[in-house]
Amino acid sequence: MRLQFVAAKPKKEPVYNEIVHEYVKNRIDRNKNFIGIFTGGTGSGKSFATIRFAFELSKIFDTPFTIDNNVAFDFKDLLRKIHDNKVNKPGYCYVFEEVGAVGSGGSSMEWQSQANAVFQSFLQTSRCLNQILLFNCPSFYDLSFKARKLCHFKWEADHIDIHRKVSYFLPFRLESKENKKLNKEKTYFFYLRYRTSNNLVKKFNKQMFRLPPKHLLEKYKEVKDDFVQEQIQGYLKDKESKKYDKIAAIIERMIRNHLGRDEILEMTGISRRYYYLINKNVQEKRMEEAKS
Repeated sequence: MRLQFVAAKPKKEPVYNEIVHEYVKNRIDRNKNFIGIFTGGTGSGKSFATIRFAFELSKIFDTPFTIDNNVAFDFKDLLRKIHDNKVNKPGYCYVFEEVGAVGSGGSSMEWQSQANAVFQSFLQTSRCLNQILLFNCPSFYDLSFKARKLCHFKWEADHIDIHRKVSYFLPFRLESKENKKLNKEKTYFFYLRYRTSNNLVKKFNKQMFRLPPKHLLEKYKEVKDDFVQEQIQGYLKDKESKKYDKIAAIIERMIRNHLGRDEILEMTGISRRYYYLINKNVQEKRMEEAKS
């Protein structure tokens, strides 16, 4: 494992955030932006950890952070907040709270496609602003490979200490590079290293997150509850209408644009059976068009 980043001597042996704080600050100070993703199952603490870390970064970079202005629960809201933001200070932080990977997009394929669009928009908008995007979802591999390549850091849920009200995550620096044996690009995971008071270099392999401040926690729960209720009502209305037709229409366009089967399966994550059903429908439509 290469030694690319060594933090300064910490005040104490760290199980807290100073090491990663310094890594993020290093990127922002070098005129770069930062995209990080928190992963874990339901109840793993990833949502609270994401908000807590964003709050800590806002203190470091002296930027405002509120649930209303910095946290989004769907892709459209996040893009709107990114484009409408008037705070141009380096280190300004956005949080995308997924509320279930599919809940924010309607399907695995649609969710991945929108995630790609969000990352690209963020990179273009924040190119000269050195901003931060924190994301969370159940699995790193819910993102497409293109989106995973754009991430700089990943936190993987480890466990929660209920008595102390803290959560622990495994922190990984991410790097995408070509694997010559497999002849394709791959994402690699590295622990950061830090220097102890005895001048020893050690791996930073566990990060602790306290709960967010009370005012953020209460507002987050209120906004999230409203969003979830809105999603449920919308789902009940749309269940029998356009959602599933919309997915099929996107795949039909891919087929008509001569994308190959394997390429479509890889990009969308749909099953072979679903692909063949849609492809059959496309061929039937073509035959009808040829007759008319």
